[in-house]
This record gives sequence, structure tokens and C-alpha cells, in this order.
Amino acid sequence: LGVTLNESTRQKDVNSVFHDGLILIPGFRPFAFVFSSLGPHSTSCARSFTWELCRTCGGTLSGSGQIRSPYHPNPYPHSKTCEWVITQSPGQVVTFSFESFDIEGSSTCSFDYVELRDGTSVSSPLIGKYCGTQMPPAAQSTQRSMYVRFVTDSSVSNHGFTAQYAAIMEQTFTNPTGQLTSPNYPNNYPVYRECIYRIIVSVNRQIMLNFTDFALEPTYPSCLYDYVEIRDGGYETSPLTSRYCGTTTPPIIMSHSNRLWIKFRSDMTSTYRGFMAHWDGTLTGTVGPSELGSGDLCCGGTLTTSSGSFTSPNYPLPYHPNSECYWILQASGGSQEELRFEVFHLESSTNCNYDFLEVSGHRASTLIGTFCGSSPPPPNTTTGRHLHVVFASDPSVSHPGFQMLWFQNGKRPSFEACGHLANGGSFNSPGFPNKYPDNKECIWHIQTAAQSSVQLTIHEFDIEPHPDCSYDVLEVYGGPDTSAPRLAQLCHPRPPDQPLQVSSTGNFMTIRFKTDEYVQGKGFNASCGGVFTAPAGELHSPNFPSPYPPNVDCSWVLNVDRGHRVLLTFNEFEIENHNACNYDYLVYDGPDANAPLLGKLCGLNMPAAITATQSTMYIRFRSDSSFNHKGFSTAAMSLELHSRSFDI
Repeated sequence: LGVTLNESTRQKDVNSVFHDGLILIPGFRPFAFVFSSLGPHSTSCARSFTWELCRTCGGTLSGSGQIRSPYHPNPYPHSKTCEWVITQSPGQVVTFSFESFDIEGSSTCSFDYVELRDGTSVSSPLIGKYCGTQMPPAAQSTQRSMYVRFVTDSSVSNHGFTAQYAAIMEQTFTNPTGQLTSPNYPNNYPVYRECIYRIIVSVNRQIMLNFTDFALEPTYPSCLYDYVEIRDGGYETSPLTSRYCGTTTPPIIMSHSNRLWIKFRSDMTSTYRGFMAHWDGTLTGTVGPSELGSGDLCCGGTLTTSSGSFTSPNYPLPYHPNSECYWILQASGGSQEELRFEVFHLESSTNCNYDFLEVSGHRASTLIGTFCGSSPPPPNTTTGRHLHVVFASDPSVSHPGFQMLWFQNGKRPSFEACGHLANGGSFNSPGFPNKYPDNKECIWHIQTAAQSSVQLTIHEFDIEPHPDCSYDVLEVYGGPDTSAPRLAQLCHPRPPDQPLQVSSTGNFMTIRFKTDEYVQGKGFNASCGGVFTAPAGELHSPNFPSPYPPNVDCSWVLNVDRGHRVLLTFNEFEIENHNACNYDYLVYDGPDANAPLLGKLCGLNMPAAITATQSTMYIRFRSDSSFNHKGFSTAAMSLELHSRSFDI
């Protein structure tokens, strides 16, 4: 990392970089410098001077900016450790995204690596550890600080990395009416800023959002740089209404529920005046057929695209009482419509007198069926161009409602099951290792014991890439559902020898995989385990005491108090036997697979107890695609503390 000044450099630029014998660069601690002249006839640059940085990199940062490896874009030095702590203002979290990435690669990232942690120190929960040349995913902290560490060994040096960091401001508005603005409005908004606004009004009310002033950097038609994004619901994963930029005022936005999610983002270059918007959350949300097609609909609408989806009001939360919604689906000339219900859960009654969904043909009087309860309606194909859907609820019981998809001319997604509730084990995209289907959404929920966290390892990853992950995407959330903080958003293929690890800060994790209707890839396979901190507990193979699944790859980290050692004993042990234990149970004396191997076990014989030399033990269990056995039950404890159970 160096600083080069030539004859055209302005004096104020020099003064801002050099001060009292130190180099001051945003993102780094002050550095002492050594002056050296390259001479007027230097072949590397004419009449310039270079100051070499002599101290280590790192520092305490806030706001937004860029950090980079030493000497970037030249190769980084050997045997360096750089540590940054990014701390934002109260109420903000840290976002971190790599712009370039070229680090010596290894299967476990044990040589050179960049490590992100959710907090202020090396002991904070791990967000991710990265190496190689594949761009890591964007990351976000769950608190106001993020710890970044760059470590190099004594051998290979690559070009290193550059990364941007910024603060996200989150505001939640609960008043029935009000206004929101971009930062600094009516003055120009700052660069590299991201703000999240949530509007939540009373149940059985919808929100009208009206922009009264709007001036953002124009980047038509994709709005990639500065933009306002609006989602019809309370979450980042709610249905996208639209994304707006430029100086054209957006149309009036009407929500289908009592929540709106709004994101404002600016990049590192141009800034404009920004926006002001007013909301009115006093509307009742009841819409009659005469109002369809007006463009300002609270619940229902006229739908003309070849495919899409809609939901009951407030989905996935319980729908509002006294709702009445009307949708008209209009196919292009000669096409047929088809409905599919991914989720369906209404109040049950004998004749569907309370809450119901009614589907009619090309004329509203041509009734196809009236549905309620928990059994989704069967697929229905119209014989004309129109389909009428009515949803109504009474004043009393409410359920989660429905999510419906529609298609034209048989162009519908694949509907085979995917996603499940797990407490450890392996899972993969539908069809893996063959290509995954189009128009698919899978959600996996993982829960481990209290006082533990979930560790997800993605071994192979091959999906359709996109700069903003707008096509196919794998998202990881640090909580029981997709409203939790997003830990990772992945859409760039990675080679199999560079697995990616994502860790939660609690004992819940949600994984969402979504595909569009175009390009398909091989997909992914992943495994999950846990990180446990307790004086004692129990571990079981997946499905124990039933046979474990094929192609399992699970790992666990056991932690006891400092000054104690982990003792692992076996209660039951039945794993496929092999001369070299290729499908096996591995125990390491430390926090990961780089630690010394304590045991490599397989077969039907009960192993002897295994004792670590320290307070951490790493366990990995793998199975192949053929024989499955009962698995194992183990007990882990500190040698000097009372036992306490935890299950996975």
C-alpha cells in the first residue's frame, strides 16, 4: 500500500494526507512514512515521489468508506494481520460488501483470509471467513459494530481486496398518518447511504403512500445507483411493488396490508435533493368490483402479466377481519389461466360461510368453487381469458391466509416439495446435482438448542449470477423466519474447493432459495451443525435413533469454560464400516478441522472416550449415498463441571 504524488497534485490534497510525519488515510491507522525519490527519469512514473507505509493496517471506523488490503492493487505483504472495527451510531447496523477479491485460496481458508464478525472483537460471532478469487456475499451486522480481520501467511501473495462499508438507518413509523424524507432533505442526500423505513398501521387498515417531491440520480431503466424500493408488506422479502429513481414522481402506492417496507439507497457518486413522501394509514381496505382497474387499489386488482402471485391481506401474518378483496386475471388473447395455491389456511366451516375464497370463470357468475379450511383448492384452468377471485373474512377468527400463483399457457413452476424443519444435517436445492427447476421457492428452518448457534456450510454452489441477485438467489437469515436480519445473499457460483460458512448469533436460522423462470444452474448442497457452549450435553446423529439420511455432512463445535477440557463419551455407535473410515466420524482437538485429529471412527464397535487437551472440540460426521445405520449418541462434558443437557 503506497501513496504516490505527482506535480499536478494540489497542496491541500497533500496536507490532507500528510500531517506531522504521519500518513492519514481513511480506513487506516496513522502511519509513519519514509521518503524516497524515484528520480526524474524513473521508468515507473515521471517526476513522482513514493512514501512507503511502515506500520500495520487497520483502525476504528464509522460512517461509510472503503478499506483495502495493504499495497492494493499490488500483492499484499507476507505475515500481516490487519484489524478494523466499524462502529455506527445507535440505531444503525453495518453493511459490508467486497468490490474486488483475490486472496490465496485453500479449502479451509487457513493460509490467507478475510474474516467478518458480528461485534467488536475476534471473539464475536463469525459472519464469514473468505479466501480465493470468488467474490464473497454482502454482509450485515445485527448490531452497531462489525469486526474485520485480514490475515496473511509467509508464502503466496495475491492482489488482495477492496470493500465498502456503510451504515443502515432503520426507522419504524406506527402513526396512522405522517411523512418521511431522505437524509438531509431538502438538501442533497449523502453518498453511500442506505435507509430502511417501515410503516405499520392498525390491523384492517391499508396504507396510501404519496411522494410530493422526488429527485434522485437518474439511471433508467434499472435504477442501479440511487433508488427508492417499495415492498408490499413489512419485510425485505415482501412482494416488490417497484423501484424508482430519476426526477419523475412515483405514482401513488396502495398497500395490500397494514405494512409497507421502503428502502432508500445512494451510491458513492452523484447526489440529488432526495424525496418527501406522506402516508395515510386510515383506509379500511374494502374494495368493490366497481373500483377495480382504478389503479389505486387497497386489496385486489386487475392482473395482466403472464405469471405472478398474490396473497391474502397481511400474509404471512393472520389476515384482517372483515376483509373483502377482488382480483381479475386477464390473459392475453386466446391464452388460458391456471391457478396454484402454495399456501392455503382459512377458517373452516361446513359451507364456507365465515371466511372463504371464491373462484369464478370468465364471467363472475360462472362459479368454479368456494373454498375454506386448510385444504388448498385443486388446480383450475379457465376456458376463457378472464378469472375472478374473491376473498372475504368475517369479524372473528383469522388464519395465516393464502399465497396464490397464476400462469398462462401451462408456463408454471415446478411444485415438488422442498424445505423442511431441521436440527442438523444436510440439504440441497431441488434436483441437485441436476439443474434446479424454474419458478421455485424453498425455505428451510433450522433450530438448535438454547445457548448454541447454527453453523451453515455451503459446499457446492452454482446458480444463475446477477449483480444484485435479482434472478436466482440463496438467502440466509439469522432467526426463525425471513423477517430476521439477513446474514448472507448469494448468487455467484463458487468452486467446490472453496466452501462458504455462515454462522448465526442465536439458535435459529432460516434459509430461502428462490429461482426465476429462465436460466437454471446445478444448485447447491449444504450442511448444518451447531456451536455449543455449555458445561455438558448430548449430541445425536440426524434422525437418531432412526437411520441417518444419505449424504449427510454435519459439524459441531463444543466449548466449555476456559481452563477445562472437553470429554466425549459414546452411548451408542453404529456407522457404516470401511477399512479407511471414508464415511466416518471425525474428532479434532480444537475449534475446526485444522486442529490435531483425535479420532477417526466408523463401524459397529463402541469407541473409547476421547479427551481434548483444551476447552474446544470439533466434530464432523459424514455419510455416503448407500448404506445407512442407526448412527450415534454421545455425551460431552467438562471434566470439572456438573452435567447439563442440550439436544440438537
